Amino acid sequence: MSAAPPEEEEELALPRRPPPCHAVCSSRAFATLYSLVTYALVPAGVVALIEVRYAYLLLFVAQLLLAVGAVEWSWLAFRIRQRLLLAVSLHEDGPPQPQEPTEDAPDSSEHPPPPSSDVNQSEEQTEAAAARRAHALEDQPLRREDPRESYARLMAEAMRAKSFAIAPLADWLFCGQWYLAAFVLASLGAAASVALGYAVESSVFGSANPAAGWRMMVGASVEAAFVSIFCSSLAPSGADSVVLVVYQACVLVASMNAYLKLHVDVIASDSQVDPLFIILAGAIVIIVFRVVTSKVVMQSLLLVLCDVLGLVCIVSPLIAFADLIDQPMGHSFRNQFALFVLVVVATDVGDCLAKELQRHWPQVFQWCRHPLLKSEATTKDVEALAISLACGAIMIVVVRLGSGVSAFNAVEVIVLLCAMALGQWCRLWMAHVRQMAKVTTSAFYLSEGSRAGGVLDRMAVFLVAIIVYYPYIKQKYFSSS
Repeated sequence: MSAAPPEEEEELALPRRPPPCHAVCSSRAFATLYSLVTYALVPAGVVALIEVRYAYLLLFVAQLLLAVGAVEWSWLAFRIRQRLLLAVSLHEDGPPQPQEPTEDAPDSSEHPPPPSSDVNQSEEQTEAAAARRAHALEDQPLRREDPRESYARLMAEAMRAKSFAIAPLADWLFCGQWYLAAFVLASLGAAASVALGYAVESSVFGSANPAAGWRMMVGASVEAAFVSIFCSSLAPSGADSVVLVVYQACVLVASMNAYLKLHVDVIASDSQVDPLFIILAGAIVIIVFRVVTSKVVMQSLLLVLCDVLGLVCIVSPLIAFADLIDQPMGHSFRNQFALFVLVVVATDVGDCLAKELQRHWPQVFQWCRHPLLKSEATTKDVEALAISLACGAIMIVVVRLGSGVSAFNAVEVIVLLCAMALGQWCRLWMAHVRQMAKVTTSAFYLSEGSRAGGVLDRMAVFLVAIIVYYPYIKQKYFSSS
């Protein structure tokens, strides 16, 4: 049997450090529990809080989902950046040179030719030299290394995670136990937020203001500090951790700004900060921070692009969601909001059902596929969209018949279905992002090849649908109240 090429031996010998939580989160029990929580427990809890008029408590759920989804986005962005930077560096330095197979001639000093006087004794040496030469030819590669294989090997190496943000501190003080280091660091951040809350209590809250406002502000600040620091400690680098903390700060400031104005009346209407200004301020902080901390122009450009994209696609919808749940007249549209959550879950279940049917029972869709159709992937996307919208429509009918509420008019149903259709498009966009990052899930903590969608995968439809649905709810209910 021929020996493996030295490149393969080097790649196999290179230690591959598994991502954090990899051992626990890769188990079958975790996948089952994760599906149960995301498909049943979380939607049921959200609908219950909406119906009992405690929707503002969903801010704590949103902050937790933001912390996990943002760190998943940071790993996707890291892999995409590494892939693009590798292409740029190879373009500047030239393509990798394929290795030429060389046949080494036998060394004359090691195996000198037999003297002319000992012709009969040199026969065994000649046979041994021929055997060594044949064995050497076996060890040599029979062909040149394909440039595409070489590029794929370099790309896999560049996109492979070598470490994460909290790893140096964990190795230095906590014997490599990253969760202890992250917990201590997050606890310090939460304690600092509590101290800050007590410091501003007397200057912001008066005796006439209800104490619930101050408790809500402290509780939200503590949770935001803890979950953002803990989850961002798993980011690819310390600079990425700072960006994730900025994400959380933007959502916290926007939500508390609306809550303190609408529920506690601490902030006057003319003193309320516009959410757009908060997003712009966060973008400016991120851009300045990335430009200062990165010395490579192309790397700075990619860092800023990915970070601002995360700010727009993840943080902005959650700010709109926070403004929606902070409204004191939320009881007037709580049925519509609960229906929105249920329809989002139904479309997610429909998409999962479509994927399972396409994977295990493709003959179900043969009747609607034209034999001359070239793009099978597009057909599968259309099928998933149709099944998702069908599940959403079924949920609307079930809620309408089961609750007996007649407040759902045709316009609201059309707006809701349009929001779900655009949310399905965002799901396809996330699939392309994962394809660029060469992963099957946004959850970096799961094993390679896992089909279980991460938190960001599950939030994709909601993030787009809330942007579409929020203006309609605001125009119909907020302006009339």
